[in-house]
Amino acid sequence: MSGPSKKSLPSSGKPEDLIVYVEALRQQADEFQRTVEEECRTVRALLLDERVRQAKKGGIMRDEWTKGISGDRLVKFTYADLPDGAAFLTAQIANHEVVYSIIAEETEQPFSRHGVERHFTYEFRPLSH
Repeated sequence: MSGPSKKSLPSSGKPEDLIVYVEALRQQADEFQRTVEEECRTVRALLLDERVRQAKKGGIMRDEWTKGISGDRLVKFTYADLPDGAAFLTAQIANHEVVYSIIAEETEQPFSRHGVERHFTYEFRPLSH
């Protein structure tokens, strides 16, 4: 990552030169911001991958169940404790490749089935109870 250059102001003092200089600085700042944001996304992805790996390796599966939702579809839910007090939650609609997963930082201990399902209500509405 590199930040904006430390070039000095144009010595001509012409407004058009100053405008060009300021625009170049703005473009450099925008590029720097994009680089920082990309680095942050990469770090977040790496942290999530590590936590998922820990959940698969060292997590304790608390529960696994299926539940019917609208349209006679089934969703499989799982819950696992993570070593640092968080929880790893998953949900997958039957016959779909996508698995929704959440790392819940602050968890009720232990999670109830309803508590796990509540985390996925947006993806699977309406859940039948």
